[in-house]
Amino acid sequence: MAKTYIITDTHFNGKVWGDPSYTDKIFENWEKTVKPQDTIIHGGDIASGKFNKIADRIKSMPGYKILIRGNHDCSKNEKYLEVFDEVHYQMIRENIVYSHYPVDARIYNCSYNIFGHFHRYPKNMRDSLVVRYKDFFEFERNFTYVMTDWDFTPIEISTFVKKCSEHAKLCFQLWWIS
Repeated sequence: MAKTYIITDTHFNGKVWGDPSYTDKIFENWEKTVKPQDTIIHGGDIASGKFNKIADRIKSMPGYKILIRGNHDCSKNEKYLEVFDEVHYQMIRENIVYSHYPVDARIYNCSYNIFGHFHRYPKNMRDSLVVRYKDFFEFERNFTYVMTDWDFTPIEISTFVKKCSEHAKLCFQLWWIS
């Protein structure tokens, strides 16, 4: 049975994640995890630097590839469509709105928002990452994929939502305590 995976903020060939071998590690994990019949949603910020340097390698990776454009994805859609099967700024699928930045899932009649952009998980509602989104951000709805939390590996969506929901309950409890 085909599965759907999420990965985001890969920043291939950059220095964002500290580990100089992270680009190879991501591709290695992608190949081990995603099967040709699966779908992988990339939440944006594909590469640090030139997309052309990494395009062929992404194209060779298994799975039906969907890109949700991020703030570092500056090429035209046509360029990305040479590598990805679909390109969007936001996408709704199975009651989830996918975006690069957090959005209010309720506006889209969705239960959840899966997004990238943050390079760490916010600690509470006073965290500087979420302050600008305070009018709608909820740990129970807005789930960010953080590359290092998942060991540079694409994660199956249902597993991701389950783990994030568990984390949201903990964040809510800690927020009330602090």
